[in-house]
Amino acid sequence: MGFDAFFIRHAESAGNAGLVTQDPGSIPLTELGLQQAEEFGRAFPFKPSVIAVSPFLRAQQTAAPLLRRFPRVEIVTLPIQEFTYLAPAQWRGTTNEDRRHAVEAFWSRGHSDHRDGEGAESFADFMERVEFTLRWLQKRQAQQAVLVCHEFFIRAVLWRCFCPSLEQAIGSMPAFRAWQQSAKIPNVSTTRVTLGSDGRVGVTLPFGLT
Repeated sequence: MGFDAFFIRHAESAGNAGLVTQDPGSIPLTELGLQQAEEFGRAFPFKPSVIAVSPFLRAQQTAAPLLRRFPRVEIVTLPIQEFTYLAPAQWRGTTNEDRRHAVEAFWSRGHSDHRDGEGAESFADFMERVEFTLRWLQKRQAQQAVLVCHEFFIRAVLWRCFCPSLEQAIGSMPAFRAWQQSAKIPNVSTTRVTLGSDGRVGVTLPFGLT
C-alpha cells in the first residue's frame, strides 16, 4: 500500500524572524508570513485529496487560505507539529538566540530518550510521531495528500525514509542533527514523498509553489 504526500513547511513565523516567543504551539506568522500563506493558497496547483495540519498556530495560519480555497476537501489534525525538545515553561519570552546554548547542550548530549522537562519530548518520542504519520498515509493509501507542518518534522520524515527501520532512525540522532543543519527547508516550500506499491520511496526535495 503506497502513498503520495506533499509536506509543506509553514510560512515565516515570529520565531523564524528572531522575535520573542512565548510557547512553541502559539508562535504566530509575521506579516510577511501571512502574505506568503495567501500567495501559497492562491497558487497551489492541484486539489488535495486530504489536508492534514499541525496543531501549532503557525501551521494553521499557513493552511487557512488553502482551506478556504478547497472547502470540501477533508481536513484532519495530525501530530505533525515541530519537535519541542526544550521545556517550554523555562523559555517563555525568549528568542532563538537566547535559547542557542540550551539547544546546543541538548544535541551535544545525544541521548535519544532524554526529555528536557515538562512539555518537552525526546528524540525517540518525536520519531515515533513521524512513524505514526507515515503509517497513517500508508494505511489510507493517501494520494495527493497535503500536510502543512514544520521544518524539523519534514527533515525527520526524510530521515526515516533513508533509514531501514525506526530503531535505526532513533539510534542515529547525532547523524540526524549534522544532516539537519546542512541545509534549510524554505518557508512555504513543498517536499514530496512517495511510497510505491513495491516499497520504494521517492523524494522530491523542497521546491517552491509560489
